[in-house]
Amino acid sequence: MQIIFILGIIIVSVGIIGGSFYIKNNLSKVNNINNVQLTPSPSPYGSQEPSLAPSPTSLNTSRGGNCTDDSQCTSGYKCQVLEGEGTVCPEGTNKVSTGTFTLPEASCQPTTKIIKGQCKLTEGGSCQTDNDCYSGLVCHRNICTNPISKVSCSEPSDNSCPDGYKCVQACGPPVAREGDKPPGYFCEVEELANKPRNCPICLASNTQIATPTGDVNVKDLKVGMKVYSVNEQGKKIVVDIIKVSSTQAPASHRVVHLTLSDGRELWVSPNHPTIDGLEAGQLQVGQNYDGSIILSSELIPYWDNKTYDLLPNSETGFYFANSILMGSTLKQ
Repeated sequence: MQIIFILGIIIVSVGIIGGSFYIKNNLSKVNNINNVQLTPSPSPYGSQEPSLAPSPTSLNTSRGGNCTDDSQCTSGYKCQVLEGEGTVCPEGTNKVSTGTFTLPEASCQPTTKIIKGQCKLTEGGSCQTDNDCYSGLVCHRNICTNPISKVSCSEPSDNSCPDGYKCVQACGPPVAREGDKPPGYFCEVEELANKPRNCPICLASNTQIATPTGDVNVKDLKVGMKVYSVNEQGKKIVVDIIKVSSTQAPASHRVVHLTLSDGRELWVSPNHPTIDGLEAGQLQVGQNYDGSIILSSELIPYWDNKTYDLLPNSETGFYFANSILMGSTLKQ
């Protein structure tokens, strides 16, 4: 009996101990499960609550909206510069980035930043007035349109121009000489083609021309004087002036007031040639020109009765007008 009693105590003790381990083990599992369930799931926003800020697309603005970058305008619009700032390069280091000429000594690339802009319709956008369209475009038949077609023509009766365009003759040089070819023709949107041609195509009377002895007013230039030009490799050189001219300007004459982001500005006839094959009136806001960015290109009434031009004795015929490299209307 005594032995049986002892065995009974042992069996009961083992059962109690085993039961204790079982309960403890299961409680541990339950706690682990609870810990997992009670730990919050990682937030897709990290440690922060979801932001109530608008998405990038909701920041986009349409016609007339303020902007400082094209990405802030909706599709079909572009940010037109109203006010900007830039970094000016030291004299002699400004880079000529026309795609044709780059001065070998150039070591500085000017920068520009839009401080204030306005979203304007790009080509093909539906418009009511020219002001709805990005600079350089016109509102033609309620569509923002390039005023000059890429299609060429040869005479006023030429019907090869696109619908809505007319074949018109370009302005000739300020002084016609024997052997000069007649001015060519191009397709221009009919609203502009029907207006009187805005010739002559020379520099305004307030233009200063760069010379080795300093800037000289274009009215005071003489044949034989030295001026700065560039050769076909874009190297800045000193050459003689071989031609000068002045042309009577009608009372209705208008000039382009061109302003660059580095502070340079020029007043020039719309059809005056640039250094990259365009005319001054075709230069658009935001475009690169002579190592800078065009901030404004505005057609304004001319205040004088004559315009002026010169021809340097160089391969290009280019010269620096108000420190801006320009082409010449004169020929050798």
